[in-house]
Amino acid sequence: MRGWLLAGLGLLGVVAACVGVTQQLDELRFACESSEQCVAPYVCVGGECVPEALADAGGTDGGEQQQVPEQCSDGQDNDGDGLVDCADADCIALTCAGHGRVCGGGKCVCVGNGRVPEVEEATCLDGADNDCDGLTDCEDPACAGLACGLGGKTCVGGTCTCSGNGGAPEDSELSCADQRDNDCDGRRDCKDMGCGGLTCSLTGYVCDATACVCPPDAGEVTPGEPRCDDNVDDDCDGLVDCADSSCSGQACGLDRHCIGSVCTCLPDGGVPEVFEQTCGDGQDGDCDGRADCEDPDCAGLDCGVHGLRCSASSCTCSGNGGASEPAEQSCGDGFDNDCDGLADCGDPDCERLLCAAPALTCNGGQCVCAPEGGAAETTERTCSDGVDNDCDGLADCRDADCSLQQCSAASTSILCCGSSCVDISANQSNCGGCGIACKPGKTCQAVTVNALRSGRCTCSTDSHCPQDGVAGLTVDQQCENGKCACETNAQCGTGQSCTRSEGLTDPGWCHY
Repeated sequence: MRGWLLAGLGLLGVVAACVGVTQQLDELRFACESSEQCVAPYVCVGGECVPEALADAGGTDGGEQQQVPEQCSDGQDNDGDGLVDCADADCIALTCAGHGRVCGGGKCVCVGNGRVPEVEEATCLDGADNDCDGLTDCEDPACAGLACGLGGKTCVGGTCTCSGNGGAPEDSELSCADQRDNDCDGRRDCKDMGCGGLTCSLTGYVCDATACVCPPDAGEVTPGEPRCDDNVDDDCDGLVDCADSSCSGQACGLDRHCIGSVCTCLPDGGVPEVFEQTCGDGQDGDCDGRADCEDPDCAGLDCGVHGLRCSASSCTCSGNGGASEPAEQSCGDGFDNDCDGLADCGDPDCERLLCAAPALTCNGGQCVCAPEGGAAETTERTCSDGVDNDCDGLADCRDADCSLQQCSAASTSILCCGSSCVDISANQSNCGGCGIACKPGKTCQAVTVNALRSGRCTCSTDSHCPQDGVAGLTVDQQCENGKCACETNAQCGTGQSCTRSEGLTDPGWCHY
């Protein structure tokens, strides 16, 4: 044991000289059998290593061995020679305190615990307590920030930690473009297997094996951007898609091309638009993959002429303010309902269809009265054809225009009375005129003179005549020869005339 202690003390003398610690080595005593076991300038005299100068002067104790005290750090003179602990030569090289301190030069000194002794721990990777304070390497606060291993590891917080070597410290290399050994394994960036496939430059290069290359060619940069729509810097020049001049004029999407550095919509034959606004040209104007009415941008916008508009992804007729119809049916509303550019009677679809109430129809592009089966009349005068000739919705006797008009070709006495067609020459309720009713029990007899035909009620007395005693008549009707007769127009109904033909024995009669 003394052998390595002596070596340690010899080394201590060298270290002490470097750090300015004064050691009085000539006061030390070490057992020996020969001078070869002593460190120069010591020689073996009397079983002890002593300075050569003392040996020459005879300054020894004659080789008498002293009893080694049992304790060299208890503060006691255990052998009663007046010397305490390390001051006693018996304690030389013996432990005098914890953590590896031994006696030397009359003092309790640190010999480095088998390594280089240090006043303050500075060697932080040798596994030894170099300054004998009980703390080894990074456990010793004196090692904070000092190297503790290879690859840039330093002491941090009592442990030996990777410093990142000027970059971000990482458990496995992830920062592959900073020229730093971030995980302190002695390899940096692409040289570290942890960087495989990771980006190693600002322009898209990646680590492949141990090289920083541009993908996908694994080492050879593609000349020019091969694709201009993938949002990738394919040639690793720092420019993506249209920003790369090699993409100028190239396709960068559906109907899109690189113009300058911008991917611009250039529809084939259409007008480029930010949002689809031209909705009837068959082109995808905003290059979103949907053309015209299929694009929601076109909802409600014109997709053709004459009122065609986009609705529910289809180009349909809006009705132009009226009802939308496949073929014009609403022919009097003033609208082009089927979006063919023709409204109402101007549209051939409306021919013979109602265009105005109650019965006007389209005829030759005009809304006119054109009754089917009869002649058109401004005022109904043909009252026996079953046709609404003046298109007021009423035909023949139902039209007030036909009142008292002949309603049958069979006889001039068949007239419209109210809404009914009656023969005034035989109708007891309308005898000789509309509304002239014969008295009960009396009949209506016909009378014809010069193609005029009418009727008269039979009578026995004047009171049997329907016009007798009627308010408003200036002369009462009289019964002559069994028939109600007239002498003047005043004895007839409204609108009638009294006729008495010369030479006839029949009394006068009322007619229209």
